[in-house]
This record gives sequence, structure tokens and C-alpha cells, in this order.
Amino acid sequence: MQMGVWIVLMCIGLQGSALDCAGESLQSAGLPADVILVVDGRKIDTSRVKPADRWAMENAFFQHRRRAPSGPQDESVLQRLEENRRCEAVRAAITLAVQKDLLEQARITVSGEERAEYRRSLLRSATPGEVAAELRAKGEALKEALDAVYEKGEDPRAVFERMKSRLGYSDVDWGSDVYMARDAERRKEAVRRLREEMPAHIIEYHSRPDASDEQIRLRKFKQKIYADPELAGFWTPPGRLISDDIGAVYGRWLKAQVAKSHVWLDNPVWGERCELAKHGIVVGTEVR
Repeated sequence: MQMGVWIVLMCIGLQGSALDCAGESLQSAGLPADVILVVDGRKIDTSRVKPADRWAMENAFFQHRRRAPSGPQDESVLQRLEENRRCEAVRAAITLAVQKDLLEQARITVSGEERAEYRRSLLRSATPGEVAAELRAKGEALKEALDAVYEKGEDPRAVFERMKSRLGYSDVDWGSDVYMARDAERRKEAVRRLREEMPAHIIEYHSRPDASDEQIRLRKFKQKIYADPELAGFWTPPGRLISDDIGAVYGRWLKAQVAKSHVWLDNPVWGERCELAKHGIVVGTEVR
């Protein structure tokens, strides 16, 4: 785990579902509470989505500027940041809905051997038990380090120098964690998730034979799109310095599919505020 704990806690990563991970990102971004989304006749479930709060926006500001916000100028930056996060959440929700429909239509199957190979690829460096144990150890180290700063009043830099081998990430990420841990209740929750929730999730995930099916289907679907000669138009002309790896080609193709979809917002102001048309998303005037 080579990054700040709060970033890690946003998404469990390869050990979790790809769409669950995206859902966590949407949740942290804060989809507008007054938005009802219908994409190609399906209402998008936003029940898990929580509005981004002030604490989250200040953390995002700190991640970008490496300092705490202060003054009217920073306040306007925070407001723009919140607006951008909400718009990103709207666009991501639409894109995920289109991708989900396309995957269902493709009817891609997963074999037992593919599951076994995918699981082997995840476990090349460690077993689920070892990963869970490492997370618990990181949680203990984080609690000890943050307690030293907030309960004992020690200097954060001195704490990091003493504990950097146990924390396992850079002083920059440690600085972010110290700032984000300024709220005592959130500090306790982060430690709890790292010591208890994430290890339990990893063990449970690897105990389910079909847990990786979603990731495997998406990977096979991307490979299918990438290899289709009829989709050569999504490759860039020779000489242009634009990536043509599988992710880039699939991303351009998916964006084109999103542009063909029918999107309806019960609150059309978000379509204008988020400039969805600029991102190839056409918002209709009625539900279909």
C-alpha cells in the first residue's frame, strides 16, 4: 500500500468489484442529491451516493495544493471543486450505466480456468491471509502514528521518521493523512476500516468462486473491442502522439457509445452546468 490511507480507503482495488470500486468513487465524489438519471430507459440507482461534505472538499484541496484552504479565494476554489466533483459523478454514472448494458448484451461467459488464472494473478505476491494481515498491521501503525500526533502532541515529521518503515509510504502521503485525520471520529473510522473492514472483505472476496467474474468479463470485452477490425476508426492516425493501448482505444469507443445513448435528467440544469454535451453526452427532453 504505497499511498495515503484515505486514498486507499476510497477503493479496495483489485480485491474488490470493479463496479463496486466505481461506486465508491461516485459516492466520494457526491452525485447531486436532486438528480434522477435515466439512461436508455433504466433508472440509475443513486441510493448509495452521499453528497460530498466540507471535510471531503478540504481534503481534496489539500491533496492538490499541499496546504489547508484559507481565505475567500480558497473558498471559491472549494466551491468550484465541489461542482466539478458532482459533474464528474454525473458523467461517470452515465458511462457506467452504458457500459453495464453493453456488457449484458455481449453475454460474455467466464470459465473455471479463467477464474483460476485471474486468482493466480492476484495472488502472485501474497495470499489473501497475508494481505489481510498486512492491512491490519498498517492499521495498527496508522493508529499509533496518529495517536502520537493528535493525542500526545508529537511533531508529525518526527513521528514519520520513526515509523516510516511500518507506514510504508512517502512523507507527502503521510502529510495528507495527518491533515485528513484532524477529525477524531473520522480518524477512528479510518483505522477501523483498515484494521477490520478491508481485511474481512479481502478474505470474503477470495472465498467466493465467482467473485472475479465481473472483472474478467470486462477485460475480455475490452480485448474483443480492441481486436475488432471494424473498429479501426478508434485507432489514431500514424504519427499522432496519442496512446493506442487497449485502455485508450476502448475508452474512445465507449465514449462514442455513450453519445448514442438516450439520457434523461429530471433536473436538466445539471446537464447545462456540467456541460454534458461537450463530453459527448446528449440529454433528451423526455424519458424513453
